[in-house]
Amino acid sequence: MQMLRIYSIQGGANYVLMKRWVSVILAVCLMISLFSAAGCFRDEKAGRQPVAPGAEASSGGKGNHEVDAAEGKPAGEAIQGQKENTGKSSPEENKVQNVQGEASETPGKEEEAVPPAGGSGQEPAGSPGSEYVTFVDSLGETARIKKRPQRVISLYNSYTNVWYSAGGEVIGRIDSTEQLTKKALAAEVCGSMGNPNVEKILSLRPDLVLLSAGIGGQKALIPILKQNNIPYMAISYENLQEYLQVLKTMTEITERPDLYDRIGNKIQREVNEILARVPKDKHPTVLLLFGTATSLRARLPNTTVGYMLKDLGAVNIAQDSRLTEAEMQVFSMERILEKDPDFIFLQTMGSDLEKIKARVAEETSANPAWKTLRAVKEGRYIVLPKDLYLYKPNERYAQAYEGLARILYPEVFK
Repeated sequence: MQMLRIYSIQGGANYVLMKRWVSVILAVCLMISLFSAAGCFRDEKAGRQPVAPGAEASSGGKGNHEVDAAEGKPAGEAIQGQKENTGKSSPEENKVQNVQGEASETPGKEEEAVPPAGGSGQEPAGSPGSEYVTFVDSLGETARIKKRPQRVISLYNSYTNVWYSAGGEVIGRIDSTEQLTKKALAAEVCGSMGNPNVEKILSLRPDLVLLSAGIGGQKALIPILKQNNIPYMAISYENLQEYLQVLKTMTEITERPDLYDRIGNKIQREVNEILARVPKDKHPTVLLLFGTATSLRARLPNTTVGYMLKDLGAVNIAQDSRLTEAEMQVFSMERILEKDPDFIFLQTMGSDLEKIKARVAEETSANPAWKTLRAVKEGRYIVLPKDLYLYKPNERYAQAYEGLARILYPEVFK
């Protein structure tokens, strides 16, 4: 009994001891759990960043393309975002960023570095703050000219005169002085209108060349100007509106818009006043001829005088939709007799006036039928003065319009 009691007491003691160890173990596990939870809480409070999308790709997760597709972004955006998160960049990236920074701090610097020689760029003409004027030239190309050129060469006298009207000056011109402003006489001669002197032009180091692409020798000069990075202005105008546009562009290049206001707007106003007086119920028929020492042909409504006659309400009998432009220009006595125009105007070109008269007479008065025309019989066969109707009238456009209006409508324009 005593021994049984001893074992009972010992068994009870062991049970109590084991129960205490279990309690201790449970307490330790509980404490470990609490410390772990507290550590996670501290990590979240510290704002630890989540793994960037795409980092999974290196550990067997989704690739960049899949992640980006799920987020609706191109792959490049996710890669760029990862680089920004790291706060570090490679030397190559730093170089690119520096270049981009310089470009943003100096707008227009890149454009000035490579100025085109004749045709490129898309800026509006005369845009505020721009150093260039951009426009479409007579060749249909976009030309980009730097403002305020100082060494200008002009290869066409009418264009030289417009340039001076716009406040510019020239250092080079063609050999002809016919209808040339006296202000340009001191400029150096750079060949003829049809055969410009390339060596002389290049030696003057021009920063702008005014030329006509409709003249073969001048058009052939364009590739040479491009090769030497010399800007050029290819010009062509046949009517008042085209002239005013050229004048406006030139005043933008010279930065003299006041001259366009004073000259261009004045011309437009005066011509409008003339056209307002033209009878709306009268449309006289006209034949416009162009005579040289070797030929005589009809001129169409798309020429300088042709446009003016059309604006004044006259009908050009050479215009015939059934014929090609070349056929319409052929001098045909048969067609002239059929139309029997109210007026016949003759333009002449050439220095030998006697030869021109002889050539015209050969085609006209030598034919008995010519004298039967109403315009000839009634004294309405008129030789037009060269200064207004062969050469570009430019600042004298109003005078040219009025001269024709006085012939066509003498009862109105007395």
